[in-house]
Amino acid sequence: MKSSAKNDELFQASHITILFTYSIFSVILTMEAFLMSWERWPLVIICGGVIFCWFLHVQQKIPENYRLVIYSVMIMFTFFYYGSHQTSVFDTATVMGVVMVLYTMTGIPSLITFLQIVYYFTFAYGIVSMILDGQAFDSLVISRAVLHLAAITTVSIVARKVISKWHIVLNSSRDEIEKLTDATDRLNDFLANVSHEIRTPVNAVIGLTGICMDHEDDPDKLSSLKAVRNAGRRVAEQVSDILDYSEIDRANLVNNCEDYMISSVLNDLVTQLR
Repeated sequence: MKSSAKNDELFQASHITILFTYSIFSVILTMEAFLMSWERWPLVIICGGVIFCWFLHVQQKIPENYRLVIYSVMIMFTFFYYGSHQTSVFDTATVMGVVMVLYTMTGIPSLITFLQIVYYFTFAYGIVSMILDGQAFDSLVISRAVLHLAAITTVSIVARKVISKWHIVLNSSRDEIEKLTDATDRLNDFLANVSHEIRTPVNAVIGLTGICMDHEDDPDKLSSLKAVRNAGRRVAEQVSDILDYSEIDRANLVNNCEDYMISSVLNDLVTQLR
């Protein structure tokens, strides 16, 4: 259960990180679009997508995996808009590399593959646009193109390997946690059974000591019987504490809410210390 909780926290952190990065990238892209006089209509979809994604994250009515798919589609639309312009063709590798690193936090290899395919498509679209515009392709441009493709391919492979290793470690940790949990449960059961077995003769000793005290007039013997009874009560309290600890560890302890007097609590504490 603790491992699952940690996974959920990491998944939520990846959602927030991706949304923050998407929002910042959209703002920067909007400013660049106005400076470079790019077409404006996709900006309406991009800004609306950012607002819509944050709305889904706040509401959390849609399952997490479906929300992540929606985020990815909107981010890739924004990425394609950025990479479809010739001035940004060779800048998309850096942006996609950062996006892939962020998506590694999600632990979903298929999303890494989706990002990789979108990059190939966007890069190919930009190259075709450059060819249609009659731009010359020398050895430097070709080498840069090959280098960028190789870089994204390498990043995607490494990201999937990291996710695979991460899942192996998590599964191994989950198995170890289950084994430790089973061992703890067996230990708690053993302590509970032993405590019950001990408490029965201890209660008998306390009860019989009280009966003997009622029929004893010798001060020395009465003092000894009181010592035996007090010792038995301390043992009974220790046994009760062991039972409470085992119940707490197994999350079976129920809180009892009722009024109490602080003076009574202090009196019990002083008596116990004495």
